[in-house]
Amino acid sequence: MAVGRCTIHAGDAALVRRTVIDALRRPRDEGGEEENHSRALLAVATDGYIDHAVAGLTDAVGTAEATAVVVWRGERIPYRALPNRISEISGRAERNALYASYLEAEEAMNPLRRQRFERIGTLARELGYADYVDLIKTTRGFDPDALGEEIRGFLAESETPYFAALRRYLARIEIEQGDASLADLWCLMRGSGWEHWLEGRRIGPVLEVTLRRLGYELRHEP
Repeated sequence: MAVGRCTIHAGDAALVRRTVIDALRRPRDEGGEEENHSRALLAVATDGYIDHAVAGLTDAVGTAEATAVVVWRGERIPYRALPNRISEISGRAERNALYASYLEAEEAMNPLRRQRFERIGTLARELGYADYVDLIKTTRGFDPDALGEEIRGFLAESETPYFAALRRYLARIEIEQGDASLADLWCLMRGSGWEHWLEGRRIGPVLEVTLRRLGYELRHEP
């Protein structure tokens, strides 16, 4: 990168970013009226620093996901298309077999993802934080661990009605709740059992009835 007559190389650019982060941390640590403003700038600076440092790994993960292919019964299926393809399979044995191939593709890419994740943690510690969670807590002004506790509380409170509904809907595709796989849930969420409501000859009347119950008359519209 060139600035005026000087050329800043990649290592120098990283040093400049680190210097900016250190400069922004001082007013944030001192508090005062500018604390929130300083925190916002610090968040942008740390994000940029880390994103730049792991850019190569981020690109490698993206390339791996974009180019990975699973061969299924002679057909080459792109990795990113697999969840949708799995959800379309009505036969459970076949659906779970393709899902197993999906998991194998996932596992093959996980070392690269893990390397990126661990590098982010190392960078957070190099910047003076205990870990990446501590970095987020300091630069964003909220505690991810506390948020996690709140979410776990919500999940606990909603567990009974959620699983009651899940059992009903899994029964529609003849699967016991305790025996369901993620592939089965994908199929369920796709709503294959309700496809007949979306047939061309029925979708118009269904839309009209739905909107009427919401207090909106479609036929009155120009």
